[in-house]
Amino acid sequence: MINSDTMQFNTVFLSKQKVVNPLTDVITDTINLLREKYHITSPIKISIGFGKRIIINSEDDFIEVVDYNPLRDILLVIGRVNPTSETPIHWMIHNVREDVNMVIQIFGSNIGGDIPKVDVEKKVFLDYIKKVLEKLGRESMVMLEDNSILFAGRKPEEIIDIIGERWIV
Repeated sequence: MINSDTMQFNTVFLSKQKVVNPLTDVITDTINLLREKYHITSPIKISIGFGKRIIINSEDDFIEVVDYNPLRDILLVIGRVNPTSETPIHWMIHNVREDVNMVIQIFGSNIGGDIPKVDVEKKVFLDYIKKVLEKLGRESMVMLEDNSILFAGRKPEEIIDIIGERWIV
């Protein structure tokens, strides 16, 4: 996870209401499937894009990110909990990659093979996200410096298949 000491962002809550969206069920079902199928016990962050917004799990709840301004580090959100430090990266990937509808981030994963790795300091977020997007390119996965792996794709089944091809039991 991104260290809050190295990356700060401001959150503006447009509403503190519970996020009610059918995509929350897709996120929950995907997390449960990954935990059951691959015995993942580490944290999993999943975001799904719809329009220019994303839904992402945060703590034991969900937030809807309406917008993000990376130059001013301001997140506009709906939800009852604070966004996690991974939220801006997920939002940027969704808004730069039109072919991506879902991002799954697994921490402490057992993925094998040659995976592009981001090896830049996170002190300047825009430099960091540029490097993440550059390393991700048109591919479906990238390893971050905290050894979490981001998977990007259109739908859960597509990403789960990619994880299944690389998962080390």
